Amino acid sequence: MDLLPVFMNLHDQLCLVTGGSPLAFQKIQLLLKTGAKIHLHSHDKLCNEVEVLLQQNLINLIQANLEDLDLRNYKLIIATYDDFESNQSIAALAQKNNTPINVVDQPELCSFLVPSIVDRSPLIVAVSSCGKSPTFSRFIRNKISDFLPESYGPLAAMLGEFRNRMKPFLLTYEAKKEFWLRMIFSSPVVELFISGEKDSARIILEKEVEQHSKHNKVLSEQVG
Repeated sequence: MDLLPVFMNLHDQLCLVTGGSPLAFQKIQLLLKTGAKIHLHSHDKLCNEVEVLLQQNLINLIQANLEDLDLRNYKLIIATYDDFESNQSIAALAQKNNTPINVVDQPELCSFLVPSIVDRSPLIVAVSSCGKSPTFSRFIRNKISDFLPESYGPLAAMLGEFRNRMKPFLLTYEAKKEFWLRMIFSSPVVELFISGEKDSARIILEKEVEQHSKHNKVLSEQVG
């Protein structure tokens, strides 16, 4: 494995995108989905889509010269300049400040890569060829996307809800692992939810919460 796959929390974090092309717009859109705050630096002409984002105050334009940019405040940088020299310069600055940077289509200048994404939020699947063939990554992403129904997102959200509700009763890693392996692999919860019987799936999990709550209460009374 050449690279470590990592999911980064960018909510309310300051990120920098450089360039003003439709490609920059794509990267800005991706970051906006995460709740990031975005600065844009460009000496290129801004495309219409980026101009609209500026007018809507969704991003802020930075006017400083490239060499004067202070990169220490940025959680990460995505560079999409049209010229290699500018991309090389900002990559060197980023590496000097230990700021993660992705330079689109130039993996040799990157400290991280942006994968192809299947978005079934909160379920996210990321595919990367480690910069060898982005087109092949997209091909695999499309295969996975066809396999994953949209209902997997709400299902993951429901499981997350019950994971929090079960925390008081599953106090060890092994207990949590055994319980959720049983619920997801052995019980009909997933199949019911995917087939449209969401209430039936929820009832099974509600019963588990109730049973564990009663059991916990009995143990507390015995100890008392």
